[in-house]
Amino acid sequence: MRKRVPARFSILFLQTFCFLFCLILGAQMATGEPLDEWQSRNSGTTSDLYNVVWNGQKLVTVGLGGSILTSWDGISWNGATSGTTNWLYGVAYGNGTFVASGQNGTIVTSSDGNSWTQRSTGTSNLLYCAAFGSNRFVVVGTGGTILTSTDGGNTWTRVTSGVSSGLFGVTYGNGRFVVVGESGVVLTSNDGVVWTQQVSNTGSWLDQVAFGNGLFVAAGQSGTIITSRDATNWTQRSAGTTDFYCIAYGNGIFVAVGAKGTIFSSLDGVSWTRRSPGVSVSLRGVTFGVYNTFVVTGFNGTILESGSVAGTPIANAGQHQTVQTGTVVTLDGSGSSDPDGDPITYSWTIESRPSNSTATLTNITSVKSSFVPDVRGSYTVKLVVTDSTGLQSRPSTVTVTAGALPLANAGSDKSGVKVGTQVVLDGSGSSDPDGNVPLEYSWTITAKPAGSAATLKDATSAQCIITPDQRWIYTVSLVVTNSIGLQSQPSTVSVSVGSPPVANAGADQSVLVGETVVLDGSGCFSPDAATPLAYEWTLQRPEGSSASMVNLTTARPNFIADIAGSYTATVVVTDKDGFRSQHDDVVITATQPTTGGSTESGGTDPSSGGGGGGGCFIATAVYGSSLAPEVAVLKRFRDSYLLTNLPGRYIVHCYYRLSPPVAAFIEGRDGLKLVIRGLLRPVILGAKHPFLFVVYVLGFLGLAGIGRFIKNGLT
Repeated sequence: MRKRVPARFSILFLQTFCFLFCLILGAQMATGEPLDEWQSRNSGTTSDLYNVVWNGQKLVTVGLGGSILTSWDGISWNGATSGTTNWLYGVAYGNGTFVASGQNGTIVTSSDGNSWTQRSTGTSNLLYCAAFGSNRFVVVGTGGTILTSTDGGNTWTRVTSGVSSGLFGVTYGNGRFVVVGESGVVLTSNDGVVWTQQVSNTGSWLDQVAFGNGLFVAAGQSGTIITSRDATNWTQRSAGTTDFYCIAYGNGIFVAVGAKGTIFSSLDGVSWTRRSPGVSVSLRGVTFGVYNTFVVTGFNGTILESGSVAGTPIANAGQHQTVQTGTVVTLDGSGSSDPDGDPITYSWTIESRPSNSTATLTNITSVKSSFVPDVRGSYTVKLVVTDSTGLQSRPSTVTVTAGALPLANAGSDKSGVKVGTQVVLDGSGSSDPDGNVPLEYSWTITAKPAGSAATLKDATSAQCIITPDQRWIYTVSLVVTNSIGLQSQPSTVSVSVGSPPVANAGADQSVLVGETVVLDGSGCFSPDAATPLAYEWTLQRPEGSSASMVNLTTARPNFIADIAGSYTATVVVTDKDGFRSQHDDVVITATQPTTGGSTESGGTDPSSGGGGGGGCFIATAVYGSSLAPEVAVLKRFRDSYLLTNLPGRYIVHCYYRLSPPVAAFIEGRDGLKLVIRGLLRPVILGAKHPFLFVVYVLGFLGLAGIGRFIKNGLT
């Protein structure tokens, strides 16, 4: 006979079993995957809802018939008046403004999500999606439409996309906009104005693109997913076979939503996991932010909210850099974060570097690290951050490309160019020491006259054209960029439009030591009458001379020839527009007196009339007489009158050539000296008083005439 189990034992066993079951179930529920825990929220509408955005304080979703809903917490939703009945498909937030876009070129804006203003767009195309970045909104739509706004969505400008395909999605990340659309179209732009088409490696339609943790991920038709680190080189992935309509990133996770209640998630954009939202309607929008949850919107007023995603910290090693070899590179991890707000620590390492490099990192546990690339090539640096609970981020890498700067060569200067003539500037002599070609060219005019409308043609080619429209010296600068993104120092070329002035230093001169040499640049001129001219004189002296030129910025400078030898004076003139002449030289030959005393041998200065004249027959003739001091008067007359004109200079030149033998001849003949003194008196009087000298000459001629008249009358 079998023994009966006591009732109390059975009850105890059952209670224990139930307790353990509930404990295990509770633990499983407590550690459940938040992306499988979707809660349906009451939207208060049955209208189809499309995109949704979170600005840090408020959720806004848009949809059918111009409907707009807002929520502070993702749970309670309220309607707002959009002012339009057109369907709204896209919504974005930036710089204090919400922007929604939709049918018939509709764009409405709002500062609070409640009051909306319709804006003029100049198009009737359907506008699918909007994004904000770098102080600019970008909206895309059918027919290759791209609109931009830099004033908070008030005014919109259409830019050229280069395609006619439908454009469905746009995002901003890592310093650039990325647009996706029909037949695998991918466009990129650094400024939202100039767009470049990239190879996506897929022909499937792409409905939306998101950026997170240094990665662009686009999703679309039949489960198509493509990823890229730089938005240029794309790799095809896949996640199921259902169409995706939207994708978002948050707390280290990408979430894509689509047809028939489809939701997939991924940590890296490569491996994707299907989630179970418990609905089968088409899901059209997804965003991340409120309470670390994902919010999904869809048809029939569907709004879903995930469980809170307590994510691992996110490392951000900063943007890729291209630098000159030997310069300090600073790596910035300040973009790293922890979704739970926990403090994080940093760990930098060099993953790869050129084989012969010995570069090392400094401050490897700081938010910013640095190193010096010592050889040209590519360096990959990895950053991992760890939060206070010990959770580590996925690695974030940054690539630093080092090389030599390219060398710009803008070609030779151009001169004598006529106004209105095309001038070809040639930068084909530019080069790159490391062979990082092809080069990109950028020409700019850095100097031109006020009022000039001259521009450059083909300013991004090796050769460009400028057509000067005024007389001036135009300056054009060339900067080249090599294939790895390094820019050269500027190279400049001048284009001189008009003729330069002509320098004329005057005729060569022969003087005696101690004489003042007056130079004459009055023959300088500008063929274009671009006066006044600015003078620059320089003087080359014989060895041992200390002669110094005075008034060297005038047309008539002077100096004293202090020793015998050859002096060369050079003049260059510049006209009022900055044109410089070629230089012109004049040679001054200074000789010592050939007879009598000299200043070098201890004799008296000839200007004093002493020492026998030193080769000057006038000084020899008046030596020791009352006229000796008057030689200085004659000297001043020579400098002030004779040397200021060509005939006078010729007279002085002939005098100094013929004077020495005359002085030698009269040296011992006192009678000749008396005759010369008598002839000199009226000359000295004329030098002192030019007017009286004229009267004297006229009087002498008059007396001579009267005498001749009387003589003729007597005969």
